Amino acid sequence: MPQRTDIHKVLIIGSGPIIIGQACEFDYSGTQACKALKKLGYEIVLVNSNPATIMTDPEMADVTYIEPLNKERLEQIIAKERPDALLPNLGGQSGLNLCAELAGAGILEKYQVKVIGVQVDAIERGEDRIEFKNAMNALGIEMARSEVAYTVEEALAIADRLGYPVVLRPAYTMGGAGGGLVYNREELERIYKTGRGSVKLRAKYQYDRKNSCIEILEIPYTTNIEAIIDKIFALVKAGKLKDITDVRDETDLNGLKIAIDIKKSANVDVLMHKLYALTPLADSFSCNFNVLIDGKPMTLGVGDILQHWTDFRLGSIRRQLAFDVQKKSDKYHLLLGLSKILADIDKAIAIIRNTEQESMVVPNLMAGLGVDEIQADYIAEIKLRNINKEYILRRLEELETLEKEITELNETLKSETKMKNIICRQLKNVAKKYGKPRKTEIIQEEEVPALSPEDFIEDYAIKLFLTEGNYFKKIPLSSLRSAGEQKLKEEDRLLVEQEAANRMDILFFSDKQNVYKLKAADVADSKASALGDYLSNLLNMEPEERIVYMTATADYAGQVVFFFENGKAAKIPLSVYTTKMNRKKLVNAYSARSPLVRMQKLDAEQDLLLIRNSDKAVLLNTELIPAGATKNVSGVQVFTLKKNSALTAVFTTEEFQTENPEYYRTKKIPSAGHFIQEKDKAANRLPGQAGLEG
Repeated sequence: MPQRTDIHKVLIIGSGPIIIGQACEFDYSGTQACKALKKLGYEIVLVNSNPATIMTDPEMADVTYIEPLNKERLEQIIAKERPDALLPNLGGQSGLNLCAELAGAGILEKYQVKVIGVQVDAIERGEDRIEFKNAMNALGIEMARSEVAYTVEEALAIADRLGYPVVLRPAYTMGGAGGGLVYNREELERIYKTGRGSVKLRAKYQYDRKNSCIEILEIPYTTNIEAIIDKIFALVKAGKLKDITDVRDETDLNGLKIAIDIKKSANVDVLMHKLYALTPLADSFSCNFNVLIDGKPMTLGVGDILQHWTDFRLGSIRRQLAFDVQKKSDKYHLLLGLSKILADIDKAIAIIRNTEQESMVVPNLMAGLGVDEIQADYIAEIKLRNINKEYILRRLEELETLEKEITELNETLKSETKMKNIICRQLKNVAKKYGKPRKTEIIQEEEVPALSPEDFIEDYAIKLFLTEGNYFKKIPLSSLRSAGEQKLKEEDRLLVEQEAANRMDILFFSDKQNVYKLKAADVADSKASALGDYLSNLLNMEPEERIVYMTATADYAGQVVFFFENGKAAKIPLSVYTTKMNRKKLVNAYSARSPLVRMQKLDAEQDLLLIRNSDKAVLLNTELIPAGATKNVSGVQVFTLKKNSALTAVFTTEEFQTENPEYYRTKKIPSAGHFIQEKDKAANRLPGQAGLEG
């Protein structure tokens, strides 16, 4: 394509911090981009927080800024340099997310900066697995079957459904992927013995209650500030951390600080445990103790390392003691020679004075005093002023001390225990002189609260809507209060409305005896002005299949009652729809022997009014219906039917308008019912039940 002439100055966002052995391709690609664009005549402005890269070499860009990669600092640089274009996709996730943030804040539009190399909305679709899947579905592009998992347990269940092998791909990562030390005794024992294993590191924080702010003061040394902030932003954007309102890097000369503003109603402890589990604020640190022993590389456990170190120190102490013994023995030997001239100092002086040649002084002293060559040389070197009785006696006083010291040194040299005591004293002195209090706090694993998958789901009140046209909406009650009427398609109407919570499971019952299970948290919040999600796409339903009923539950308590055209009713516990593997679809959810007229979730036994062909009705309490044990039980006869007659509608007592409901009451089943009074026929729509007809 031809060179663009509307661009003269290009701003490139660099790679940011790079862990050794990872993401060096971002530095390489950024460097090549600088070279290529400069060669084409463009002016290059480079921003990178990491000076230890090739791209930040002075000759790579016309202007280079070593600054934190955040929105505020980038806006200042853009305002000063006024680039025509921004190239964000050479710095990995940091550059892409920062570009999206600048665009979202209106900064690029304000300074008329074009984004080149990537479309801003494509960043969101490319990084978010759900958005990417939705985009491909909208385009009709066939993809590999996939589902979204937020916990290890969910991932294992999905893998079982999809079948192995599977690809695990995290969202909000381009390329795959300080504080407290958390450990368990078994893992540490394994590291101690083998030299291999891992421990968990997690950040330290303090809570500023007055300002509702969590301050991260120390982070694991396997991560960096940018990675932590990027991950928190991604989680907030995905709606998984609704209690967080802002995240800032407030690191200064006083030390590291990441400020996290939270809602006043937030539970700080639970929120921090979520952050530990979902962000790099907690990370594993691998231990692999490779050491050189006598020039050979070996992987050793802590005990073996200490043993080799002790052996080395014993060897050092042994050599030191042997050296001291030798030096003191040499001195002792010299002083013994000096003692031999004490009896006749004049003789020693005379020997030296009467010797005609210097070379004969030592031999003459050896012959005259009966000393060896070393002693004679020592005597010959004594200054004349020191050849007196006082000096010699003072030196000879050292003999006794030397003899005692030599004896003690030899005893220590022969005793390994005494040499180890020397090592202990040395270590105590080192600790006293250089020791500092431990900065890393050790936390036992049992002290760390275990969070269930539900703890990672934001819980808030919601209202669920199911329409006859099979559209579904989840709206937070907080936004529903100020909303207007629900938007529906033409000729569509609401079938089920239910208040629930975001942590509940939603069960959708279809007209093909299937039940589809969906976690409320997996569905994005909607609003009254939206149509909602079309269930056929959301649940991957069968062709021509329709949802006829919906209910939400937190604990699968209560019962479900089914009424069929053949006059039978089945009542089963809702708990039969629980599954250990969190399956999304259950078949044979209810009996298929007769068409379903109505189903109803029962939190307690209640009265229901049954209509037969618009001529007869019976009011019964569901306690008369015996509970079944299996999902697809055919039920018991509750309404006696004539030939060619059928159960056509079921109403709650609130739905059926009558002045005397007890007229239709029965206390036993099956019942032939009572003829419907004419005024009741006029007051109610008969026959049929909206939304359940074929």
